[in-house]
Amino acid sequence: MKREQIKRIGLTTGIGVLLGVAGFALGFTAGTRSQIVEADRHAAIERQVLDWIVERNPEAKIRDFNGFAHTLFVVSKETGIEWEWILAVADKESQMHPATIGGHGEIGLMQILPSTGQLIADRIKDPLFEAPGPVVSRDRLTGKPVYASLGSLGDPRINLRYGALYLKWQKDVFKQRNPDHAREIRPDDRYAEDIAFIFIALRDQFR
Repeated sequence: MKREQIKRIGLTTGIGVLLGVAGFALGFTAGTRSQIVEADRHAAIERQVLDWIVERNPEAKIRDFNGFAHTLFVVSKETGIEWEWILAVADKESQMHPATIGGHGEIGLMQILPSTGQLIADRIKDPLFEAPGPVVSRDRLTGKPVYASLGSLGDPRINLRYGALYLKWQKDVFKQRNPDHAREIRPDDRYAEDIAFIFIALRDQFR
């Protein structure tokens, strides 16, 4: 092979390598920028979610909801349920008060019974789940139970995840349709109608 041909091949190869590197760099830069934009968008929505929680529950404490919005998005991906729908259920159940106790002893944001919480913990094999303490008394005005402690269900992040998992299982069992069709699922149930209304309002607000 002549020296000129060798030089020509070397030059062509070098240009190809440079173009390949440049293309990779441009693709990497574009991908990185896209990831940054997406991260910024998520961070903005997380701040909006926290602002909305404070609006719904002015007594909300930052330490109680630290990392809550991130958990909300992760749980939404885990269950396949839109995060606005999960948030709508929590709002309907507790108005975003993590220490709320229901008339039958339901606990927290998603109003989960201790027995249901234990069932979920067993099913997902959660070794860190702490059951609520025993009922020590009854509220004089409401008759609602007073627990010695709320256990893991008192943590908004755990309560949210457990509640969303339970919703998913219920959806799988009853083959419920998209949240937009809540009225069709249970046409005489005001509860489902209220959640659908909150869901649509949240979706319009955050998207």
